[in-house]
Amino acid sequence: MNGPLLDREATGAPDDSRPSRALRVPRIPRRLLLILVLLVAAAVRSIWVIVAAPPPESDFLTFLSTAQLIGQGYWWPDAYGWAWQGPGYPVLIAPLTLLGQASLPAIHGMNVALGVLTVALVYRLGSTLFGSRAGLVAAAIATAFPGLWLWTPIVSAENLSVPIFVAIAALLAERTTKWQLPLVGVLTGLLVFVRPSTLFLGLVVLLSVIWLAPFGGKRRSAVVFAAGVAMSVGLFATLNLRAGGSALPIGGSGWQPWLVYNERATGAWFPAQDRDDYPFHGLENNPALSNIVRAAQVK
Repeated sequence: MNGPLLDREATGAPDDSRPSRALRVPRIPRRLLLILVLLVAAAVRSIWVIVAAPPPESDFLTFLSTAQLIGQGYWWPDAYGWAWQGPGYPVLIAPLTLLGQASLPAIHGMNVALGVLTVALVYRLGSTLFGSRAGLVAAAIATAFPGLWLWTPIVSAENLSVPIFVAIAALLAERTTKWQLPLVGVLTGLLVFVRPSTLFLGLVVLLSVIWLAPFGGKRRSAVVFAAGVAMSVGLFATLNLRAGGSALPIGGSGWQPWLVYNERATGAWFPAQDRDDYPFHGLENNPALSNIVRAAQVK
């Protein structure tokens, strides 16, 4: 066999078909890539805070006013904001409301930090399930995904509830150890007070803990998880009882899933019909519009 390859081997000439070492692109350490992704995530969210600057709306004002009350030392356990919005996020930003004019930029900075933490947790979740390369891809997507940074300029509990949710998923994906399992319970209980609409998520997490527990340790895992939940719930229940209210925020306005899913729970959204600011004056007795008004009231 006489061919170019054998000729090169016979003569000792270099093989041009092989890539030259001088042309190889050095591999960037994945830890450095993760740092770059997190820096981009911080930049995206910071720029959006400056560019967007949305005007305060109802939820914005509810969270901010609640945080200001907590910062001033007031705790109203049965207030509307407790049951509907949850006190978890206001508790986090309450110290920042004492900064005066700098409070809102400080809260925005906190939201940016929580957003970057979310991206880091997405990386950990992806790495645990599919490897570090998939984790980097997932983190890069989370960095640019609008649903994960659009609310950064808004004083809203999503800034805190999303990283807690991803943290729970990441811990469960790691087949939680005896040290991590109580943390899953604490985060699950805290999530309920950050966003009361996640009330039933605790049952899903409990079933996941039992399913992922090692054989023979399912009951113990459930007990440890429940103990972690009790720590979070106990903290808020203690504050509520000290303020003279019910242990859980159900005394004044009910729990959010009840308000959302109960078809008769219409009073939480709009004022009474005899008030001047009732938005449906002149429409409530119109049969042609009754379905539309009813749908808006339920929402």
